[in-house]
Amino acid sequence: MASMKFCKDTVLWQMFTDYWSMCQRVWIREDSPDYWKQVVDETSTFAKKYENYRFAERLATALVDELYEAEKEEREL
Repeated sequence: MASMKFCKDTVLWQMFTDYWSMCQRVWIREDSPDYWKQVVDETSTFAKKYENYRFAERLATALVDELYEAEKEEREL
């Protein structure tokens, strides 16, 4: 299987670095409107920054979906 190394000075490397940092900032859910505003603001900013990459929008959406589903499951317990 072919692989690729993302070089540091590329947009893709920066996109994945930004995504990882964003995940770390919002991964621990909080039960507050401010937390969800932060999630929406950060994922929107991320998607806008990389608007030429549809994959970035899908990554942002996947993160929001995961956080929402995890909270929903937690509430059902």
